[in-house]
Amino acid sequence: MVQVLKTRLENMNAHHAAARASVASVIAIASAQASAAGAPATIADLTTGIDFSTVSLGILAVAAASIGVYIIIKGAKLVVHAVKGM
Repeated sequence: MVQVLKTRLENMNAHHAAARASVASVIAIASAQASAAGAPATIADLTTGIDFSTVSLGILAVAAASIGVYIIIKGAKLVVHAVKGM
């Protein structure tokens, strides 16, 4: 039983070492690309590249579609209620 646990622990350590190496290589590549691209120096440089116009348009489109669905359901209920009342 002890040998099995020891083997499992060694396997876990080997797996974690490989994961740490992968993360380290990704961080190294990302930092190299950031320094090569000339990372922005100020907050203004970062915020000028962001455009929320398409996001707000998408949110408004989803809101309009959900309002339309609500109106259709409410109208259908009204028609069903009117037909039942006849």
